[in-house]
This record gives sequence, structure tokens and C-alpha cells, in this order.
Amino acid sequence: MVRSFHNYKAKNKTLLNNWNVFTDSGEMPADVVAHIEESWVRCKGHDLDAGLNYSPHRMSDANASALLKENRFLIEQSTPHLEQLVDLMDADTPVITLANHDCEVVTTLGKNLAMPEKVNLVPGSRWLEEDCGTNGIGTSVIEGKALSIFGHEHYCQGWHEWVCTSSPIADPFTDKMIGIINISGRKDFVPLHNIALVRSIAKMIESSIYDHVQFSVASNYAKHFSSNNPVIIFDEYFRIKYVNLEAVRSLHLLKGEHFQLFPGEVNLMHSITITNKYKDFKGKTWNVTTQSFRINNRVLGRIAVFEKVVSIPIESPKKQVIEQINFDHIITANPQIKHLKTQANQYAKTDLNVLITGETGTGKELFARAIHNNSDRKDKPFVVINCGAIPRDLVASELFGYVEGAFTNAKKGGQKGKFVAADKGTLFLDEIGELPLDLQPYLLRVLEEGVVYPVGAVEGQAVDVRIIAATNRDLKADVEADKFRADLYYRLNILKLAIPALRERKEDIPALFTAFLKEQKFPTIQVRQEVFSALQQHDWQGNVRELRNCFHKILFNFQLHNEEGIIGAKDLPEEYLATKKIFIPIDEEVKECPLTIEQALKITKGNKSKAADLLGISRMTLYRKLGEISN
Repeated sequence: MVRSFHNYKAKNKTLLNNWNVFTDSGEMPADVVAHIEESWVRCKGHDLDAGLNYSPHRMSDANASALLKENRFLIEQSTPHLEQLVDLMDADTPVITLANHDCEVVTTLGKNLAMPEKVNLVPGSRWLEEDCGTNGIGTSVIEGKALSIFGHEHYCQGWHEWVCTSSPIADPFTDKMIGIINISGRKDFVPLHNIALVRSIAKMIESSIYDHVQFSVASNYAKHFSSNNPVIIFDEYFRIKYVNLEAVRSLHLLKGEHFQLFPGEVNLMHSITITNKYKDFKGKTWNVTTQSFRINNRVLGRIAVFEKVVSIPIESPKKQVIEQINFDHIITANPQIKHLKTQANQYAKTDLNVLITGETGTGKELFARAIHNNSDRKDKPFVVINCGAIPRDLVASELFGYVEGAFTNAKKGGQKGKFVAADKGTLFLDEIGELPLDLQPYLLRVLEEGVVYPVGAVEGQAVDVRIIAATNRDLKADVEADKFRADLYYRLNILKLAIPALRERKEDIPALFTAFLKEQKFPTIQVRQEVFSALQQHDWQGNVRELRNCFHKILFNFQLHNEEGIIGAKDLPEEYLATKKIFIPIDEEVKECPLTIEQALKITKGNKSKAADLLGISRMTLYRKLGEISN
């Protein structure tokens, strides 16, 4: 246990000198650490009194009581862990504080609470950095990380005798901050002031929240997590923050993906329940029910539960459309993609392993399916497993299967793994770079021997499987960093396809957009060039997957307006208009025209500065053109 800093006096003197220099002259000494420097600059910008010695914001007793009630969930989940920390302390000076995401203190624990009372570090007080200067609670919220602030690193003089160590508490489902824990004590006596320890306590609290939400009878969401239905949680930007295993298996939805469930302008933070239909990658329709996802009385996103729509098909086709994908389905005008298609077609004629690299959303699985469907194995299974989406303790049983009695809750009769399911066919190992390092030797053994050993089995089973792996990581760099086995890398990387990002082949956007229209049975709808011009200025971090989501928004907007029967700039989502310049080709030259100006003003709701920027012209030119139109 640390009881004092080794060079306490020298450190204390240096920090005091730095503080004096900055508060007196505004000049920043060279040896101030980055997060303290940034905090001091912010405090200076707020014109904070560096001589402040107590928090200026403390609620009335009635308001403080309401605050505690509002944050009861956070307090209940945190208190057992904080009390254990108090019991570990053999000194009476450290004080443990729990605050919400607004830096409002909701609990103070310790063996001596006189010091926090003196400075208003009590329930109902607020410790925003803009109110109280550099401090463990407020600065940790801004930085979004665990940190320690020693003595004179605090901007306000009132906390110069303290050392504060703090860590954010994040909601384990959305990763949004819901609270802060902070330990404060005399700087000359600093037991338990260890960032790793405080961070570990925060993680324990997050774990308790996770267990409560998933399993407690008092949870509003436990019934969803305990069902066999796919469940996801997404934020206000339609980013998936959580997926359960069934959502990965049945819908191929992954954490971090953009999931446009509602095509229109919908307030995702609204508390009402919203229902919708969702068609998955196999063409199956699901009923989707969403409701706001709340933790500690704060809406952090929406939880969506998927239920299959049961229907009796009139005629059952022999193959799903997704199984019929071939190289003609890879739409391109780009020479590099055309070359990759030729290359992949040649790969289809062999049984050698293929490694496909490229950013998320570039179409790696599309290439993999096309290779399979053009190979001698096309009538055999094509099995997909996402190595990064399966919980670590389930990876082995998913890949290799298990026998009856292999572990608690194992199915009667066991379960075959993906290798056996893909026998005589192709196994697509998506996100292979996320496969845990300690499980990689088992995969390597199967690739080398062609024999699978299910979990709990004594005898192996021979399999004949062609491997296609995909990743968005630089596996060679991971090998050099000892994050991926070199022998497995070379076993997978026999034939390679490197798919470029959409921003590197923007000439494909019009063809892809047209193909999406055909998929949706709208092959005759015309699209103005201004739409393609705008889309080609976007950087497409989500690649083709993001383009497809954008297409659905545009189509929805078009169906709402549908005045001319032509998709135009008015149908573009707002996020694809911001700071973009739209041009309309006229007689092979770029010119402004009254119709374009009219559209730009409509899109920007009459804001002429934004309309001019949208058109790529100056405001003076816009005013001149408007004058021509009025005349």
C-alpha cells in the first residue's frame, strides 16, 4: 500500500511553482502533463477564481433528496463495492465519492466526513470543472477516462492539499457514462490512490449493472434478454451498441454497425414503444418492437426485440436468393474491382484457402459467396461464423461443436459445430482477426489435420472444408505485434483479395444506387445527377453498407414527396448535405440554374449562406442569380 510519494517534497514544490506561474502570468510551464494543461486552459477560459475553496453549487435538502431518489439505481449498484473499499482503508482521511454523469454528488463514504463537508463535497453538490476547476470528478467526465490529480494540479487553491483519483462508470450496454467514482484524501498520505484499483472498482460496478439488467426480476429488460429472440440496443445515431448471440446468428447484426431501423425522422430518445418490420439478409420478415433503454433514469438508446413473422409460403423456392450470388452481383465500374472479380473467379476453381481483406462494409462476404457459388462445392453448404461477435467462452463450441455432458447446460445429444456443418462445402470465417489468441492453435490444428475434436470429445471427426477468411485488420502487423499467430496467418493467406474502400472507387456509386433501385422493384425511377454528385462527395466510412442505408433513407423521402417522380436533392438526408456542394451538369459544363437554387433554398429552409455553400457559389453570385429569377 502506497503511503506517500517517494519524492513528495520535490514534486510538491514543482507543482506549486507551475501553478503560480500559470495563474499569475497565463504562461504554461513545459512540464505540466497534458490533461492538466488542457484543464487549466479551460478553467482560465471560464474566468474561474483560482482562490476558490468550496463548491459554489449545493442543492437544498429537498432537491438533494430528489436527486438521490432519481439516482437510486446507481447508488444501489455501487454502494456494496464502495463499502468494501472503505473497509480496506486503515486511515480515516480518504473519502469515496459517487457522482452521476452531471457531476452531481449522490453518495459520500468514509471514516471521517468532516473534510468533504467543509468544501461541499456532499450529496447534492455539483463538481463540474467549470464550477470547481480541475478536480477528480469534473475533469474525469470531460476526459472520459480514469485519472489522478495531485495537490497543486488542482486549479482552485481550496483543493491543493488533496490528491483525487477517479474513474468513470459506463453503462455496459451502450458504453455511455452514467457516473463517476472518486477517492480524495490528504496529498501527504495517499493510501489506495491507485488508478488501476479505482478503475477496477468501476468495472465491478458496471458488472453489477450488467447482471441486474439482464437477470434481475426487478429489471424492465430481463424478459427480453432471457428470451430466444434476437435483441439489439442502438443509440440515437442508429449505431448498434449491443447485440445478443441470437441477433448475430439469425440476423448477422454486429456491434458498431449502423442500423437504420426507422427511415424517417424519428426521435429515438422518446419513451414511446415503436413497432416496425425488418427484412433480414435472407429475405425473412421480422416484427420489431423497440422501446427506450434507460439506465439510472437516463435514456441511453433504444432496445429492439425481433420476433419472426410466421407465414405459410405458397411455394418454397429451392434456394434462397442469397445462395445464388455470383460475380455478376458485384456491381462495379472500377478497374481494380473488375480485376479482383477475375482473380476471385480463378480462385473458385481451386480448393486453396483465401484471405479477403478490406474495411467493414466493402463486400467481403459477397466475394466469399461468389467464390463458393462458382466452385465445385456450390451444391454443398456455405457456412458463416463471425469470430468477433461470439462471446469468448462460446467460440470453441461454435467452431468445433460439443458432445453431451461437455459442460453445464449442454444440449442432450451435443451439438455439431460450424466445421461439421460446412463439411464438403465452404466455411467463411468472418473477422478472423478477432479470434482469441489462445484459441488459434485449435483452429490451426483442424486446418492442418482436417480433423475436428468437439469440446469434451475423445475421438475426432474428419472434415473436408474449404476455408475463406475475412478481416478488416492488418494481420501482418498483428503477427509482428504477437496478436495473431504467424503459422495460422500463413495457413490462411494462401490466396488473397484486398477490397478497396468505397471512397477509393466513387465511380461505382451511381451503378450501386441503380442496382439498389432494381432490388426494391423501382427500376424505372430516374435519379438526378445532383444526387450522385452529392453522394460522391461523401467519404463513406461505412462503405457500401452505409450507401445502402443512405439509399433507404432517400427512397423513403422520395416516397413521401413523390411530386415529380424523380429522385432529387430534396430527397437527400441532411447528413449527406452538410458542407457538400451540389452541381448540375448542363451541356457538359458546371453551371447554376434556377431550379437548383430553388432546391437549395428549400433544403436549407431559406438560409442563403448555406444554400450558396450547397451550390458551390458565393453569396453574391446567389443574390445575383435570385435577382435574375425575380426579373
